[in-house]
Amino acid sequence: MIRRALLAVALLATSCVTTTYTGHSFDEAFDRGTAPAHIQSALAEIEAGETEVALDRLIRLHQTPSIAPVDRKVAGDLLNSTCVTLIGELEEAGKAGRLKRIFKLEVPPRLRIEAGIAAAQAYLDDEERVKCFRQVRSVEDAFPMHHLRMQAGDLLLQTGLSLATDNSRWFLFFSPARDRALEVLDYMVLHYPFHPGCDLAYQALGELYEAADWDYRAIARYEDLVAYHPDSNLAPVAEARVPLLRLAQMDRSDYDRHEVLRAREEAASWLGRYPDHELAGEVGALVIDASRRLVENDLNVARFYLRVDEAYGARLHAERAREEAEIQGLDELGLDAIGLLERAATLEGQVTAKDDEAVDVIDPMIEAPIPGEVDAG
Repeated sequence: MIRRALLAVALLATSCVTTTYTGHSFDEAFDRGTAPAHIQSALAEIEAGETEVALDRLIRLHQTPSIAPVDRKVAGDLLNSTCVTLIGELEEAGKAGRLKRIFKLEVPPRLRIEAGIAAAQAYLDDEERVKCFRQVRSVEDAFPMHHLRMQAGDLLLQTGLSLATDNSRWFLFFSPARDRALEVLDYMVLHYPFHPGCDLAYQALGELYEAADWDYRAIARYEDLVAYHPDSNLAPVAEARVPLLRLAQMDRSDYDRHEVLRAREEAASWLGRYPDHELAGEVGALVIDASRRLVENDLNVARFYLRVDEAYGARLHAERAREEAEIQGLDELGLDAIGLLERAATLEGQVTAKDDEAVDVIDPMIEAPIPGEVDAG
């Protein structure tokens, strides 16, 4: 019971903490009558260089109800200018923690946003990249449409790209920096897809996902790069990676024919638009590889139909394989297809012969007179 009581007292004390910058204690009361005196004291503190104490005084005064409208306006204007001055000083000094404290104060949103982004920049300057990301995310969560989104996007991009190329580990060597890079860059492309540098984020994500063997996610990020930043000089390479990765996932020629067709169509379309690109040779080889896989797929299916004595299915797939092999110049596979067509024709001939034999057996029975009919005649 005693422990519970102490915990309750501690929670109560915590809930009563005022939202001030330094927690400075003032002897004077804050009310309608003392407001002018507090304003004069704040001016004197600012003149003496005691900006932080002045900010605390002005926040307390701004939170005081029922002060005269004139005093509230003067106090509000002074609070804004003092806060801007202090943010500038702390930003120049790189005091991330103190800037973060201003972000948490009950001051106008514009000031909180500027302090929050300045804190994130200070964290990044100190190579505290994860703290930088968390600070930007805090600003985004509190003010989704804030006026410093461009700077916030820049910070996320710098943080994510820095982590993406960092092979070090921390947290007892269990958490690689590149895992954090995925988190930061994924957050950026989700919240800032049209940021001018977001194409770099998409490219880095695609490369990270490739390295982690998450090809489907890599494909999605490369496709997003092309969709959101079609004019980027990174778009042609990203678009070429899509069919290359799609085809690389196909381990066997008798599976995923639709995906192989899709990869070939994407590659052929890419070649039509970038015939002189440095990747044209690799993408052209993909078209041939995909065509070979499609022919092999049909040959495998034709062989299966032959094993189960289905001549029609075997002939259908062998013929499609022959036509595709002829178009792509795959002579060896074309000969295989012709061989399967011949076997299918032989099988069809055997089936026809069996059908004819069955008719020969049945015909005498059909032509034989029904007992009793001759006598009746």
